[in-house]
Amino acid sequence: MRPSLIILLSTLFLLGNLPGHAQNFHFTVNTSPLYFDKPDALQKAGVSEVHCIYKDSRGFMWFGTENGLYRFDGTNVLYTHHLNGDTNSLSNNDIISITEDSDGSLWVGTSGGGVIVNAYTLKCTRIKDLNHNEIGYKMSFYTQDKKTIWAATDDGLYNYNREKQFLQKIWGGKEKNNGNSFAVTCIGFYNNDTMVLGTLTGVVFLNKNNLGYRLANFYENAKEIKPIVSTLHIDDKEELWVGTWTHGLLQYNRSTGKFISYKWEKDNPSNIANIVSSIIVVRSDDDRALYFSCGAGIFKMPMLPGTNEPDMARISLFMHNDLLPNGPSKGVPAGFYEDDMANLWMGLSSEPGVNKIAVTPPVFNTMPVQRNGYVQESQSITLGRKKYYCVSSWHGSPALQIFDSSLQLVKNFLHMPPDDAHPDAGNVSSVSVDSHDRLWISSWRAIVVTDKNFNVIKTINHDNKPDTLSRDKTNYLLIDKDSVWIASYKNGIDFFNTDYKRLGHIAPNEHGLNESLIWKMYKDTHGRIWLLGNAFFHRYDPATKQFRQYTFSSDDVPYPVDIAERKDGSFLIATKNGLVHFDPVTEKFESFPSDKPGANVRQMLGRKGEMWAAESGTDRLRVFRSNATQ
Repeated sequence: MRPSLIILLSTLFLLGNLPGHAQNFHFTVNTSPLYFDKPDALQKAGVSEVHCIYKDSRGFMWFGTENGLYRFDGTNVLYTHHLNGDTNSLSNNDIISITEDSDGSLWVGTSGGGVIVNAYTLKCTRIKDLNHNEIGYKMSFYTQDKKTIWAATDDGLYNYNREKQFLQKIWGGKEKNNGNSFAVTCIGFYNNDTMVLGTLTGVVFLNKNNLGYRLANFYENAKEIKPIVSTLHIDDKEELWVGTWTHGLLQYNRSTGKFISYKWEKDNPSNIANIVSSIIVVRSDDDRALYFSCGAGIFKMPMLPGTNEPDMARISLFMHNDLLPNGPSKGVPAGFYEDDMANLWMGLSSEPGVNKIAVTPPVFNTMPVQRNGYVQESQSITLGRKKYYCVSSWHGSPALQIFDSSLQLVKNFLHMPPDDAHPDAGNVSSVSVDSHDRLWISSWRAIVVTDKNFNVIKTINHDNKPDTLSRDKTNYLLIDKDSVWIASYKNGIDFFNTDYKRLGHIAPNEHGLNESLIWKMYKDTHGRIWLLGNAFFHRYDPATKQFRQYTFSSDDVPYPVDIAERKDGSFLIATKNGLVHFDPVTEKFESFPSDKPGANVRQMLGRKGEMWAAESGTDRLRVFRSNATQ
């Protein structure tokens, strides 16, 4: 028998006795298909007692905990915490909020003040008041436009004066009936004029222009209640959802002026308290669902299509159960964050302290890539502290398109170089970023270098002069520290430094380079450089300045075109017949041929336990898993 609980629906009133209704409904427990992943890297780093989660513009995930701040880049975890006497450290280890401004700085609120954090160095600048004194009380940061920073504090509402670099008090309203000050717990934004403040005595609507405000009176069983607001969320339809302490989830409809209360316990307390710690509405195509957390787990409340009305027949509660390994971890959920891949991240007051939830079924979305030709390479880069995706095309136009982290087009190059209309200028093979925050681009007409705003600052081509290419056509490039490796089309490798000085050239059949055409160059986590050519696989030995050739079969050449490094340092290599697993330490290999002839794997992408490989010869996308071959 599946357990179920009764939820009591109570109607509350805003500013008077408005007519309402109540209804009872059931919900199921651990029945809807949700997978709760527990990232290994975060568990090994000891990330626990997580209060808040945020993903910045660079793709870094940040986890605010009771014991400091963690940064996760998908592989590595960095940690910073409060140090006595160090004013460049966190002001307090109890992190309660994280947000980002338009400059890419992280604003971190703690129970003992706020700091501005440099995302790379983790150096902290502590927030001060008008008199340049550190503000040491509980503080949560919010922003609507990434320019204006607001702070919810025990002392009211503040915002940051960028010109004078201090936090100034904007509003410290008092209750009209008893004169008590409002302690602000959380902030929401309706529009440019109206803010919603969660306080210890209810919901306050504030006009940002004249600071006029009103308290939304709340009635339960005909009695006025002043609930403690723990969290609030304004969804994509401007519907206000309010989490309270012991009064459940509140829904405020602006058109009707009503609050509705959703409770999951009777008036007599049970083992599941009516306390909401976090709320979020997740949308996938035409489906919308509200997720909210309580002491027992998280509720999923689907919405009826096209409305903000809950689908009462499909509400589910997800609770920890030792018999369900893919269910939520043990502990009280404390914070939600939806990333740009439709994953819902959840913080918990336990270890492991993070669960990642795939709330929607896997789907393929078409990127807005417009081209006349075919895609040669897709790469992610970080430039000017921002993450971008670069799509290189051959035999057409545009030659290069650059998208931001939300897949919005930010730069479109029809040719490369941009002012060159020659057909070969439609062939871009790869990009790479140097230590000076510049983007290097290889094409069949030249090497082009841009600044962080994608303005061309240098073009390197072949004109029989010093510091030029051995051939205009370039097939790939790789930047290793301050050395630029450039694959010359059927002509070996040119070497430059990042000051545009030519360092040398290796021709085919020199230094052990038994390859005329190089498709890709790869630097592994140990600093070794590998070449994938038209026929063979090579490794460069910097001690001897020689290339070592590898073959994976006694009677055939591998034709490697793509490579992915596994966590253990071994490689998966895409070849014309399928995948090859290669261990560079033992130099042993294992083949995973396709079940169809002429598969010709051209590109692949890996994640934990999986490898996705595109077979151009069979028009298939195959998945290789660690416990199976397909």
